[in-house]
Amino acid sequence: MRLFVSIDFPGYICEELYSRVPDIHGWRKTPAGQIHLTLFFIGDCTQAEMAKISEFLTGIEFQPFELIIKNVGVFPGREDPAILWSGVESTRELMNLQKKVETTLLPFRKKPVRKPFFPHITLARRKGISGNSSLVEELLTSEERELRYVVDRFSLKKSLLNPGGSEHHLLKVLKSGNADKLSGC
Repeated sequence: MRLFVSIDFPGYICEELYSRVPDIHGWRKTPAGQIHLTLFFIGDCTQAEMAKISEFLTGIEFQPFELIIKNVGVFPGREDPAILWSGVESTRELMNLQKKVETTLLPFRKKPVRKPFFPHITLARRKGISGNSSLVEELLTSEERELRYVVDRFSLKKSLLNPGGSEHHLLKVLKSGNADKLSGC
């Protein structure tokens, strides 16, 4: 099974991000229920490895922090966009949490980490060769209000690949030491 660690968002943030992307010919939107911020992609793992990963993740301590979602961008670039994303501010707290997760789980990763962590939320993927649209360019120049969310937990998930895109399933939620003391979360 393919595993990854993510920060998940409440429904109102997922719906807001989903609604910001119009239906664009040649693009597949990320379903609102699957919108997340990947902290670390582990890859294929056995059941025994999954149990160890789950156990190791419980040792990660962090304090709740504010996450700021803003702007829109594309990978690899505007000339040939393949992924449309919403940016996340690289706060010290977010980068520290990501580094703790990566350091803890690096022994389980089958392929080397090639790129430094760039916090983003995938909103849509181009389905084929075509898909470069003026609507994508409009999104890149639009100014959406930023969204804020207090992160007090992260998740271990598995990803199943299907012809219509990947499907994510929650395996475990890991809370900060103060998660239960926060109101409204």
